[in-house]
Amino acid sequence: MALRTHEFIQCQEDRKRPLILSEFTGSYSFMGFRSCFVINPYDARHTADAMAAALTISDEEAESRWNDLHKHIVAQTAQAFVTSFLSRTLRAHAEHTQRPFDTIPSLPPLKNDSKIIQEFRSSHKRLILLGIENTLVQHDPRTTRDLSLVIPQNVLELLQKLSEDERNVIYLLSSRPVAGALEKVADALPYVGIIAEDGCYLKAKAHRGETTEFVSLVDNVSMQWKEPCVEILNYFTERTPGSFIEDRGASIRWRYWPGDPNDSELPWARRQAAEAQNHIWDSLGEKFGLRIVPATRSFLVLPQSASRQSAVESILRPEGAPKFENSELLASHSPNPQSPGELPFDFILAIGGEERLLNRLNALPHSVTVSTSLKKNSNAHWRLDRNDVVAQLENLANA
Repeated sequence: MALRTHEFIQCQEDRKRPLILSEFTGSYSFMGFRSCFVINPYDARHTADAMAAALTISDEEAESRWNDLHKHIVAQTAQAFVTSFLSRTLRAHAEHTQRPFDTIPSLPPLKNDSKIIQEFRSSHKRLILLGIENTLVQHDPRTTRDLSLVIPQNVLELLQKLSEDERNVIYLLSSRPVAGALEKVADALPYVGIIAEDGCYLKAKAHRGETTEFVSLVDNVSMQWKEPCVEILNYFTERTPGSFIEDRGASIRWRYWPGDPNDSELPWARRQAAEAQNHIWDSLGEKFGLRIVPATRSFLVLPQSASRQSAVESILRPEGAPKFENSELLASHSPNPQSPGELPFDFILAIGGEERLLNRLNALPHSVTVSTSLKKNSNAHWRLDRNDVVAQLENLANA
Protein backbone atom coordinates (compact mmCIF):
# COMPACT_ATOMS: atom_id res chain seq x y z
CA MET A 1 0.00 0.00 0.00
CA ALA A 2 1.35 3.43 -0.92
CA LEU A 3 1.96 5.70 2.07
CA ARG A 4 1.70 9.07 0.31
CA THR A 5 -1.47 9.92 2.23
CA HIS A 6 0.36 9.26 5.50
CA GLU A 7 3.25 11.44 4.35
CA PHE A 8 0.88 14.25 3.38
CA ILE A 9 -0.74 14.27 6.82
CA GLN A 10 2.64 14.37 8.54
CA CYS A 11 3.78 17.23 6.28
CA GLN A 12 0.69 19.24 7.28
CA GLU A 13 1.77 19.48 10.90
CA ASP A 14 1.98 23.28 10.66
CA ARG A 15 -0.82 24.12 8.19
CA LYS A 16 -3.20 21.27 9.08
CA ARG A 17 -5.01 21.33 5.74
CA PRO A 18 -7.60 18.65 4.88
CA LEU A 19 -7.07 15.49 2.86
CA ILE A 20 -9.15 14.51 -0.19
CA LEU A 21 -9.05 10.76 -0.71
CA SER A 22 -10.59 8.36 -3.20
CA GLU A 23 -12.80 5.69 -1.68
CA PHE A 24 -10.94 3.15 -3.83
CA THR A 25 -7.53 3.73 -2.22
CA GLY A 26 -5.97 1.32 0.21
CA SER A 27 -5.56 4.03 2.83
CA TYR A 28 -9.28 4.72 2.93
CA SER A 29 -9.92 1.06 3.73
CA PHE A 30 -8.36 1.76 7.13
CA MET A 31 -10.95 3.18 9.52
CA GLY A 32 -8.62 5.90 10.79
CA PHE A 33 -8.99 7.82 7.51
CA ARG A 34 -12.69 8.55 7.91
CA SER A 35 -11.92 12.23 8.73
CA CYS A 36 -10.80 12.97 5.17
CA PHE A 37 -12.99 14.22 2.31
CA VAL A 38 -13.84 11.00 0.50
CA ILE A 39 -14.67 11.04 -3.19
CA ASN A 40 -15.60 8.74 -6.01
CA PRO A 41 -13.21 9.93 -8.77
CA TYR A 42 -15.71 8.82 -11.43
CA ASP A 43 -18.27 11.24 -10.03
CA ALA A 44 -17.11 14.64 -11.29
CA ARG A 45 -19.83 16.61 -9.50
CA HIS A 46 -19.17 15.00 -6.14
CA THR A 47 -15.40 15.42 -6.58
CA ALA A 48 -15.85 19.13 -7.34
CA ASP A 49 -18.05 19.56 -4.27
CA ALA A 50 -15.44 17.88 -2.07
CA MET A 51 -12.68 20.10 -3.42
CA ALA A 52 -14.81 23.20 -2.80
CA ALA A 53 -15.57 22.06 0.75
CA ALA A 54 -11.90 21.37 1.44
CA LEU A 55 -10.90 24.85 0.21
CA THR A 56 -13.55 26.70 2.22
CA ILE A 57 -13.48 24.70 5.42
CA SER A 58 -12.93 26.63 8.65
CA ASP A 59 -9.54 26.44 10.35
CA GLU A 60 -11.12 24.86 13.43
CA GLU A 61 -12.72 22.02 11.49
CA ALA A 62 -9.59 21.53 9.40
CA GLU A 63 -7.52 21.20 12.56
CA SER A 64 -10.01 18.77 14.08
CA ARG A 65 -9.94 16.58 10.97
CA TRP A 66 -6.14 16.72 10.83
CA ASN A 67 -5.84 15.76 14.50
CA ASP A 68 -7.99 12.67 13.91
CA LEU A 69 -5.92 11.64 10.90
CA HIS A 70 -2.59 12.36 12.60
CA LYS A 71 -3.62 10.44 15.71
CA HIS A 72 -4.20 7.43 13.49
CA ILE A 73 -0.95 7.48 11.53
CA VAL A 74 1.31 7.99 14.55
CA ALA A 75 -0.32 5.00 16.24
CA GLN A 76 0.32 2.70 13.27
CA THR A 77 3.93 1.92 14.12
CA ALA A 78 5.86 -1.25 13.39
CA GLN A 79 5.66 -2.11 17.09
CA ALA A 80 1.88 -1.65 17.08
CA PHE A 81 1.58 -3.93 14.05
CA VAL A 82 3.74 -6.65 15.59
CA THR A 83 1.87 -6.49 18.90
CA SER A 84 -1.52 -6.62 17.20
CA PHE A 85 -0.46 -9.43 14.86
CA LEU A 86 0.97 -11.55 17.66
CA SER A 87 -2.05 -11.06 19.93
CA ARG A 88 -4.42 -12.08 17.13
CA THR A 89 -2.23 -15.06 16.29
CA LEU A 90 -2.10 -16.22 19.91
CA ARG A 91 -5.87 -15.77 20.23
CA ALA A 92 -6.48 -17.81 17.07
CA HIS A 93 -4.09 -20.49 18.30
CA ALA A 94 -5.84 -20.67 21.68
CA GLU A 95 -9.22 -21.03 20.02
CA HIS A 96 -7.90 -23.64 17.59
CA THR A 97 -6.40 -25.78 20.37
CA GLN A 98 -9.53 -25.78 22.52
CA ARG A 99 -10.86 -29.21 23.32
CA PRO A 100 -14.30 -30.39 22.20
CA PHE A 101 -16.67 -29.66 25.07
CA ASP A 102 -17.86 -33.25 25.37
CA THR A 103 -14.27 -34.45 25.95
CA ILE A 104 -13.81 -32.25 29.03
CA PRO A 105 -14.47 -34.21 32.24
CA SER A 106 -17.52 -33.29 34.28
CA LEU A 107 -16.85 -31.64 37.62
CA PRO A 108 -17.12 -34.38 40.26
CA PRO A 109 -19.26 -33.77 43.35
CA LEU A 110 -17.38 -31.48 45.74
CA LYS A 111 -17.39 -33.85 48.69
CA ASN A 112 -14.96 -34.21 51.58
CA ASP A 113 -12.70 -36.65 49.73
CA SER A 114 -12.52 -34.42 46.64
CA LYS A 115 -9.06 -33.15 45.75
CA ILE A 116 -10.56 -29.73 45.00
CA ILE A 117 -12.17 -29.57 48.46
CA GLN A 118 -8.91 -30.60 50.13
CA GLU A 119 -7.05 -27.81 48.31
CA PHE A 120 -9.88 -25.41 49.13
CA ARG A 121 -9.66 -26.21 52.86
CA SER A 122 -5.88 -25.85 53.00
CA SER A 123 -5.85 -22.46 51.25
CA HIS A 124 -5.56 -19.16 53.12
CA LYS A 125 -7.06 -16.74 50.55
CA ARG A 126 -9.57 -17.89 47.93
CA LEU A 127 -10.91 -16.11 44.88
CA ILE A 128 -14.29 -17.39 43.67
CA LEU A 129 -15.56 -16.02 40.33
CA LEU A 130 -19.14 -16.82 39.37
CA GLY A 131 -21.04 -15.84 36.26
CA ILE A 132 -24.61 -14.69 36.85
CA GLU A 133 -26.38 -15.13 33.52
CA ASN A 134 -26.61 -18.77 32.43
CA THR A 135 -24.70 -19.89 35.51
CA LEU A 136 -26.37 -18.77 38.74
CA VAL A 137 -29.50 -17.59 36.91
CA GLN A 138 -30.89 -19.22 33.80
CA HIS A 139 -31.12 -16.41 31.27
CA ASP A 140 -34.48 -16.00 29.54
CA PRO A 141 -33.67 -16.32 25.80
CA ARG A 142 -36.62 -14.12 24.88
CA THR A 143 -35.80 -10.52 24.15
CA THR A 144 -37.19 -8.25 26.85
CA ARG A 145 -36.95 -4.59 27.69
CA ASP A 146 -36.68 -5.40 31.39
CA LEU A 147 -33.07 -4.98 32.58
CA SER A 148 -33.83 -5.93 36.17
CA LEU A 149 -32.18 -9.01 37.60
CA VAL A 150 -33.83 -11.38 40.08
CA ILE A 151 -31.56 -13.86 41.83
CA PRO A 152 -33.49 -16.59 43.70
CA GLN A 153 -33.53 -16.23 47.48
CA ASN A 154 -31.84 -19.60 48.05
CA VAL A 155 -28.95 -18.53 45.81
CA LEU A 156 -28.61 -15.21 47.68
CA GLU A 157 -28.50 -17.06 51.00
CA LEU A 158 -25.89 -19.46 49.63
CA LEU A 159 -23.66 -16.62 48.43
CA GLN A 160 -24.12 -14.85 51.77
CA LYS A 161 -22.99 -18.00 53.58
CA LEU A 162 -19.88 -18.30 51.41
CA SER A 163 -19.02 -14.63 51.90
CA GLU A 164 -19.13 -14.95 55.71
CA ASP A 165 -15.77 -16.73 55.58
CA GLU A 166 -13.16 -13.95 55.38
CA ARG A 167 -10.88 -16.25 53.41
CA ASN A 168 -13.39 -16.25 50.55
CA VAL A 169 -13.29 -13.35 48.08
CA ILE A 170 -16.38 -13.77 45.88
CA TYR A 171 -17.09 -11.85 42.67
CA LEU A 172 -20.17 -12.09 40.48
CA LEU A 173 -19.70 -11.41 36.75
CA SER A 174 -22.54 -9.99 34.68
CA SER A 175 -23.36 -8.13 31.48
CA ARG A 176 -26.22 -6.25 33.19
CA PRO A 177 -25.95 -2.53 34.03
CA VAL A 178 -25.46 -1.18 37.53
CA ALA A 179 -28.58 1.01 37.65
CA GLY A 180 -31.81 -0.92 38.06
CA ALA A 181 -30.15 -4.33 38.15
CA LEU A 182 -26.84 -4.99 39.89
CA GLU A 183 -27.20 -2.20 42.46
CA LYS A 184 -30.03 -4.25 43.98
CA VAL A 185 -27.82 -7.35 44.03
CA ALA A 186 -25.10 -5.30 45.73
CA ASP A 187 -27.55 -4.22 48.43
CA ALA A 188 -28.54 -7.84 49.07
CA LEU A 189 -24.92 -9.06 49.11
CA PRO A 190 -22.81 -6.29 50.72
CA TYR A 191 -19.72 -8.50 51.12
CA VAL A 192 -19.67 -9.88 47.59
CA GLY A 193 -17.83 -8.12 44.76
CA ILE A 194 -19.51 -7.49 41.39
CA ILE A 195 -18.21 -6.96 37.85
CA ALA A 196 -20.89 -5.18 35.79
CA GLU A 197 -21.45 -4.41 32.10
CA ASP A 198 -18.87 -6.99 30.98
CA GLY A 199 -16.04 -5.25 32.80
CA CYS A 200 -17.00 -1.57 32.52
CA TYR A 201 -17.74 -1.29 36.26
CA LEU A 202 -16.44 -3.06 39.33
CA LYS A 203 -17.56 -3.11 42.95
CA ALA A 204 -14.77 -4.44 45.15
CA LYS A 205 -15.47 -7.02 47.82
CA ALA A 206 -16.00 -5.22 51.14
CA HIS A 207 -14.66 -6.42 54.48
CA ARG A 208 -16.74 -6.40 57.63
CA GLY A 209 -17.55 -2.90 58.76
CA GLU A 210 -16.70 -1.19 55.46
CA THR A 211 -18.53 -0.33 52.27
CA THR A 212 -17.41 -0.13 48.66
CA GLU A 213 -18.98 1.46 45.60
CA PHE A 214 -19.13 0.74 41.89
CA VAL A 215 -16.03 2.13 40.16
CA SER A 216 -15.83 2.84 36.44
CA LEU A 217 -12.93 0.98 34.82
CA VAL A 218 -13.31 3.08 31.66
CA ASP A 219 -13.24 6.46 33.36
CA ASN A 220 -10.36 7.61 31.16
CA VAL A 221 -12.24 6.68 27.96
CA SER A 222 -14.25 9.32 26.09
CA MET A 223 -17.97 8.60 25.94
CA GLN A 224 -18.57 10.97 23.03
CA TRP A 225 -19.18 7.91 20.85
CA LYS A 226 -22.48 7.08 22.55
CA GLU A 227 -24.62 9.85 21.03
CA PRO A 228 -23.69 9.14 17.38
CA CYS A 229 -23.95 5.41 18.10
CA VAL A 230 -27.52 5.85 19.34
CA GLU A 231 -28.30 7.92 16.21
CA ILE A 232 -27.11 5.07 13.98
CA LEU A 233 -29.08 2.51 15.96
CA ASN A 234 -32.21 4.69 15.89
CA TYR A 235 -32.03 4.55 12.08
CA PHE A 236 -31.96 0.74 12.14
CA THR A 237 -34.52 0.49 14.96
CA GLU A 238 -37.05 2.35 12.80
CA ARG A 239 -36.52 -0.25 10.06
CA THR A 240 -36.40 -3.38 12.24
CA PRO A 241 -39.78 -4.17 13.87
CA GLY A 242 -39.58 -4.97 17.57
CA SER A 243 -35.94 -3.93 17.98
CA PHE A 244 -34.87 -1.53 20.71
CA ILE A 245 -31.80 0.11 22.26
CA GLU A 246 -30.46 -0.42 25.78
CA ASP A 247 -28.41 2.67 26.61
CA ARG A 248 -26.34 1.66 29.61
CA GLY A 249 -23.72 3.43 31.69
CA ALA A 250 -20.66 2.82 29.50
CA SER A 251 -22.05 0.52 26.80
CA ILE A 252 -24.97 0.16 24.42
CA ARG A 253 -26.78 -3.02 23.48
CA TRP A 254 -29.09 -3.28 20.47
CA ARG A 255 -31.66 -6.07 20.63
CA TYR A 256 -32.89 -6.66 17.11
CA TRP A 257 -35.28 -9.61 17.38
CA PRO A 258 -37.92 -10.14 20.09
CA GLY A 259 -39.91 -12.85 18.33
CA ASP A 260 -39.80 -16.53 17.54
CA PRO A 261 -36.25 -17.68 16.61
CA ASN A 262 -37.81 -19.86 13.89
CA ASP A 263 -39.60 -16.94 12.27
CA SER A 264 -38.80 -16.39 8.60
CA GLU A 265 -38.15 -12.69 9.27
CA LEU A 266 -35.17 -13.39 11.54
CA PRO A 267 -32.63 -13.53 8.65
CA TRP A 268 -33.70 -10.00 7.66
CA ALA A 269 -33.15 -8.77 11.22
CA ARG A 270 -29.72 -10.41 11.26
CA ARG A 271 -28.76 -8.65 8.04
CA GLN A 272 -29.86 -5.36 9.59
CA ALA A 273 -27.74 -6.12 12.66
CA ALA A 274 -24.70 -6.90 10.50
CA GLU A 275 -25.13 -3.65 8.59
CA ALA A 276 -25.58 -1.69 11.81
CA GLN A 277 -22.37 -3.14 13.20
CA ASN A 278 -20.50 -2.20 10.03
CA HIS A 279 -21.77 1.39 10.21
CA ILE A 280 -20.80 1.73 13.87
CA TRP A 281 -17.36 0.28 13.30
CA ASP A 282 -16.65 2.33 10.18
CA SER A 283 -17.62 5.65 11.72
CA LEU A 284 -16.82 5.17 15.43
CA GLY A 285 -14.95 1.94 16.08
CA GLU A 286 -11.32 2.84 15.54
CA LYS A 287 -11.76 6.53 16.21
CA PHE A 288 -13.00 5.95 19.77
CA GLY A 289 -11.43 2.54 20.43
CA LEU A 290 -14.60 0.46 20.56
CA ARG A 291 -15.36 -3.22 20.23
CA ILE A 292 -18.57 -4.93 19.21
CA VAL A 293 -19.61 -8.19 20.86
CA PRO A 294 -22.30 -10.19 19.01
CA ALA A 295 -24.77 -12.21 21.08
CA THR A 296 -27.98 -14.14 20.52
CA ARG A 297 -30.31 -11.71 18.72
CA SER A 298 -28.37 -8.67 19.97
CA PHE A 299 -24.93 -7.08 20.00
CA LEU A 300 -23.04 -4.98 22.53
CA VAL A 301 -20.92 -1.88 21.84
CA LEU A 302 -18.40 -0.92 24.53
CA PRO A 303 -14.88 0.51 24.95
CA GLN A 304 -12.16 -1.78 23.69
CA SER A 305 -10.32 -1.65 27.01
CA ALA A 306 -13.33 -3.04 28.91
CA SER A 307 -13.66 -6.78 29.43
CA ARG A 308 -14.34 -9.22 32.21
CA GLN A 309 -10.77 -10.39 31.88
CA SER A 310 -9.29 -6.91 32.44
CA ALA A 311 -11.58 -6.42 35.45
CA VAL A 312 -10.39 -9.69 36.96
CA GLU A 313 -6.80 -8.61 36.31
CA SER A 314 -7.37 -5.65 38.63
CA ILE A 315 -8.61 -8.04 41.34
CA LEU A 316 -5.49 -10.17 40.93
CA ARG A 317 -3.18 -7.22 41.61
CA PRO A 318 -1.38 -7.44 44.97
CA GLU A 319 -3.05 -4.20 46.10
CA GLY A 320 -6.47 -5.51 45.11
CA ALA A 321 -9.34 -3.93 43.20
CA PRO A 322 -10.18 -0.20 43.51
CA LYS A 323 -12.87 0.39 46.14
CA PHE A 324 -13.89 3.98 45.43
CA GLU A 325 -14.22 6.22 42.39
CA ASN A 326 -11.08 8.19 43.24
CA SER A 327 -8.98 5.05 43.78
CA GLU A 328 -6.11 4.23 41.49
CA LEU A 329 -7.48 2.13 38.65
CA LEU A 330 -6.00 -0.62 36.56
CA ALA A 331 -2.27 -0.99 36.45
CA SER A 332 -0.63 -0.94 33.06
CA HIS A 333 0.52 -4.54 33.42
CA SER A 334 -1.15 -7.77 34.40
CA PRO A 335 -0.05 -10.09 37.17
CA ASN A 336 2.69 -12.40 35.91
CA PRO A 337 1.49 -16.02 35.90
CA GLN A 338 5.09 -17.11 36.32
CA SER A 339 5.42 -15.21 39.59
CA PRO A 340 2.90 -16.83 41.94
CA GLY A 341 4.27 -14.89 44.88
CA GLU A 342 2.70 -11.75 43.47
CA LEU A 343 -0.81 -13.19 43.53
CA PRO A 344 -2.86 -12.50 46.65
CA PHE A 345 -4.75 -15.82 46.30
CA ASP A 346 -3.60 -19.40 46.78
CA PHE A 347 -6.84 -20.89 45.42
CA ILE A 348 -8.92 -19.69 42.48
CA LEU A 349 -12.27 -21.16 41.42
CA ALA A 350 -14.01 -19.79 38.32
CA ILE A 351 -17.40 -21.06 37.13
CA GLY A 352 -19.03 -19.51 34.06
CA GLY A 353 -19.14 -19.31 30.29
CA GLU A 354 -16.48 -16.64 29.63
CA GLU A 355 -14.01 -18.85 27.76
CA ARG A 356 -11.26 -16.24 27.34
CA LEU A 357 -11.26 -15.53 31.05
CA LEU A 358 -11.16 -19.23 31.90
CA ASN A 359 -8.28 -19.72 29.49
CA ARG A 360 -6.38 -16.83 31.13
CA LEU A 361 -6.94 -18.24 34.61
CA ASN A 362 -5.64 -21.65 33.53
CA ALA A 363 -2.15 -20.11 33.49
CA LEU A 364 -2.34 -19.20 37.18
CA PRO A 365 -1.29 -21.59 39.93
CA HIS A 366 -3.92 -23.32 42.09
CA SER A 367 -6.74 -22.44 39.69
CA VAL A 368 -9.84 -24.53 38.98
CA THR A 369 -11.78 -23.46 35.89
CA VAL A 370 -15.27 -24.79 35.21
CA SER A 371 -17.16 -24.03 32.01
CA THR A 372 -20.95 -23.82 31.84
CA SER A 373 -20.84 -22.68 28.23
CA LEU A 374 -22.79 -24.40 25.49
CA LYS A 375 -20.03 -23.69 22.98
CA LYS A 376 -18.44 -26.57 21.11
CA ASN A 377 -14.92 -26.05 22.47
CA SER A 378 -13.31 -24.98 25.74
CA ASN A 379 -9.98 -25.05 27.56
CA ALA A 380 -11.54 -25.23 31.04
CA HIS A 381 -10.38 -27.95 33.43
CA TRP A 382 -13.95 -29.12 34.02
CA ARG A 383 -17.43 -28.76 32.57
CA LEU A 384 -20.64 -28.41 34.55
CA ASP A 385 -24.30 -28.45 33.65
CA ARG A 386 -25.91 -25.11 34.47
CA ASN A 387 -28.59 -26.82 36.51
CA ASP A 388 -25.94 -28.33 38.82
CA VAL A 389 -24.10 -25.09 39.68
CA VAL A 390 -26.09 -24.27 42.82
CA ALA A 391 -25.78 -27.83 44.17
CA GLN A 392 -21.99 -27.75 43.74
CA LEU A 393 -21.76 -24.38 45.47
CA GLU A 394 -23.78 -25.81 48.35
CA ASN A 395 -21.18 -28.58 48.64
CA LEU A 396 -18.47 -25.95 48.68
CA ALA A 397 -20.22 -23.93 51.39
CA ASN A 398 -20.70 -27.02 53.55
CA ALA A 399 -16.99 -27.85 53.20
